[in-house]
Amino acid sequence: MSPRTVVGDVTTLTSALLAAVRDVRGAQGRLSLALPGGSAAETFFPALAEALRGTDTDYYWGDERAVAPDHPDSNFALARRLLLEPAGVPLERVHRMPADAANLAEAALEHERELVAAQGAPPRLDIVLLGIGPDGHVCSLFPGHASLVERERFVVAIDDSPKPPARRLTLTLPVLEAAGLVVVAAFGEAKAEVVREALEDERSALPAALVAQRCRTLWLLDPAAASRLRPTVDAPRQKARRYNRRQAPSRKRGRLMKKTRDLTRPFEVTKGKGFRLKDIDPEDTLGIDSKEKAQALLQRGVERMAELQEKLYAQNQWALLLVFQAMDAAGKDSTIKHVMSGLNPQGCQVYSFKSPSKEELDHDFLWRTMKCVPERGRIGVFNRSYYEEVLVVRVHPEFLAGQTLPPAVVSKNIWEERFEDINAYERYLTRNGIAVCKFFLCVSRKEQKKRFLERIEQPAKNWKFAAADAMERQHWKEYMAAYEDMIQHTATKHAPWYVVPADHKWFTRLVVAAAVIETLEKLKLAFPDVTPAQRRELAASKAILEAEDKPGGKKLARARSAAVGTARTKKGASK
Repeated sequence: MSPRTVVGDVTTLTSALLAAVRDVRGAQGRLSLALPGGSAAETFFPALAEALRGTDTDYYWGDERAVAPDHPDSNFALARRLLLEPAGVPLERVHRMPADAANLAEAALEHERELVAAQGAPPRLDIVLLGIGPDGHVCSLFPGHASLVERERFVVAIDDSPKPPARRLTLTLPVLEAAGLVVVAAFGEAKAEVVREALEDERSALPAALVAQRCRTLWLLDPAAASRLRPTVDAPRQKARRYNRRQAPSRKRGRLMKKTRDLTRPFEVTKGKGFRLKDIDPEDTLGIDSKEKAQALLQRGVERMAELQEKLYAQNQWALLLVFQAMDAAGKDSTIKHVMSGLNPQGCQVYSFKSPSKEELDHDFLWRTMKCVPERGRIGVFNRSYYEEVLVVRVHPEFLAGQTLPPAVVSKNIWEERFEDINAYERYLTRNGIAVCKFFLCVSRKEQKKRFLERIEQPAKNWKFAAADAMERQHWKEYMAAYEDMIQHTATKHAPWYVVPADHKWFTRLVVAAAVIETLEKLKLAFPDVTPAQRRELAASKAILEAEDKPGGKKLARARSAAVGTARTKKGASK
């Protein structure tokens, strides 16, 4: 992964860090943050205390020395003095590493269990803030140390640290690799060489280099620490962009659909491992700053889609299934309406799946959607789908109980088992000529609230709102976790997910249209070839039609028509 680097004074670097923090909190309303010690802590903690006061933030540590929590060398003590107490952080949000325990190995296991219970396995921390040592160590992961190659454990005890004190607790590399963003800070000339090696030497095995190679990183460097970097590295920037979103490719505006791949690539997920929902900014528009421009591009895209649909129908070999999932008010209905507006209704089928009926509950969870899969030559649209069974049913376990499944099949692994079933089903569909394209419309909580209020306040939209919508909104965190897990387990090359920003409906529609066009283009659709016999029939039919306008033409046309019919009969009899 390409590291992102900001070089500047303390004010510039602090602004970049706070921008990254705001991005994460703005996208999901909460934050899990792992803290460092040393100069990085002293530099950034006062500003973080001000920015995070009163927020929904959980605090962890990258490492800790085996000293008492009030010892001057304790990373916890430093954070308590500069960040936790000034920000008024409640004790239940502070997850201190118990490095002062007598049994350090048991303390590592205990902290690992706490971390996994709160953040999953591997733990998925939103931001890990690190310093870097002159030898290239991060956390308490030192060059050449056995802890550097640990892959099974997430927290380990060290009793032979090359830097005193010898006994420590530290996070391992798998935790850093799973983090949404790792921010590495380095100050001073003494760090310049190790910064250069970490960022420019792909063969380096320094811990800092492994972080640069394997993690999503933001490097905050003062001019002295950046002094040995090649000048191609980013120059100082006063305004920080999102650092936890995959970078979009360069684009030239104005071409048809802006080259569909340019629009879809940033949001396509074909391999779920490592996917983080917070990497998608619901407000993103890839630099398209005008609704009017987007609408013009969409219109051209719809025209191209109509051309491809005609070939799909005529060829009669492939079918296309489009699956839409989203939170309420994300814009599924309007997206389907606008994107599919130019298609021939005879070749397009839309199904909306609401709460299952008694009959549907008496069947397997895929049954009701299986009946609606499009036949060859057609495009099928599922407005919600079988994915509800790993979303709303997961958030509301009482719905699972209502399915009257045998207790023996309702195990603790039921969601993983359903993911396996869905993957097998989608593989089955693609192997039978039904291409699958899935969309999650990613709307922010803030935008959803705005749209709900519009539905309440505008009489013409009252019918769209249901009190249950507001109730479901209270489960936002659970739904986001369920969506993320769903995408991680079911994003495949043959049935990709497109996680589309949905705060601007006009941009959502443009990306969806681009993805549909791209999928249809991959099918290599074409009108059927005309055989020599069919061409002879066409010529004969043309002659019949042209003969109608000549003297005695109707009689001649009937004679030629009869001759064509006789030829067809003889041809059929000879087979």
